[in-house]
Amino acid sequence: MPPRRPRRPFGRRPLGPRRRPPRGPRGRQLNPRLQRELRRANHLMSIGDHANAAEIFIQLAEHARDRAIHGPGAMLLMRAAHAYLMAGRVQDADTQFERALKAFEAAGHIPAAMREGQRYAEMLEGEGYPDEAQALRETLAQRFSGNPASEEPEEDQGTFPEKCPYCGASMSLEQISSRGARVAECHYCGSVVLPRKAE
Repeated sequence: MPPRRPRRPFGRRPLGPRRRPPRGPRGRQLNPRLQRELRRANHLMSIGDHANAAEIFIQLAEHARDRAIHGPGAMLLMRAAHAYLMAGRVQDADTQFERALKAFEAAGHIPAAMREGQRYAEMLEGEGYPDEAQALRETLAQRFSGNPASEEPEEDQGTFPEKCPYCGASMSLEQISSRGARVAECHYCGSVVLPRKAE
C-alpha cells in the first residue's frame, strides 16, 4: 500500500512561487470577458466584417480609457481606424486615427504616435489612397517636429508567435526590454508574450 501524502494545513498554500498570468504595462491588461470581445472583433476582421469589428474595437478602447489603460486603449483606436479603412469608410477611419493620436499624446507616448502615424499612412497607400497618405506624412512631420523618435534596430522576431495568444490579434507584438529578458508586448490587450523555444 503506497504511503499517504501528508495533508496540507487548512488555510495555507504550498511553498514556492505562485504562477501568475502574464501582465501588460504597469501590470494591467484587459479582463477575460473583454479579451473574448477582442477575439470576436479579430474574428470579424478575418471574415471581412470590418465595420462591426471597428465598433467593438471602439467600445474596448473606451473601456480601457475609462480605466486609465492608455497604451492599449490608443492601439485599439488604431485598430478601429484600420477596420473602418478596410470597410471603405475613410472619414470614420480618420476620426478614430485622430482620437488615437490624441490618446498617445495625452499619455506622453510621442514615439508610439509617430510610429503608428507612419503605419496608418502605409495602410492608406495599401487601400488605394496615396495622396491622403502623403498629406498625412507631411502633417505628422509638422505635428511632431522637435519630438524625434529614437530609431532602434528591429530584432529577429521569428521565435515569437504570429498572433497574441491571449487576444488573438495579428501583427500586434513588439519586442520590449524587461529586466534584460527578451519578451514582446501585445499592442491591443497589453499582455506580455514570451518567445517560443526553438524546436
